[in-house]
Amino acid sequence: MKDFQLSVVEHEFMPVDAIETLAGYLIHHCRHFPHQGETIEIEGFTFKVTEIQGLAIKQIEVSRS
Repeated sequence: MKDFQLSVVEHEFMPVDAIETLAGYLIHHCRHFPHQGETIEIEGFTFKVTEIQGLAIKQIEVSRS
């Protein structure tokens, strides 16, 4: 698990100006506000939105695709 965590932290995702959070990056990538349970694949990683409160993405699971 530690190796996986390091691979996520060390991975250089394509930069996007004016985005400061992972949630913002996902919204920018999929071009809509993701729903709870939605999965998004980006650059060899799968992001699953596991918790939303109002208009805030509170929790995201990350795994290698």
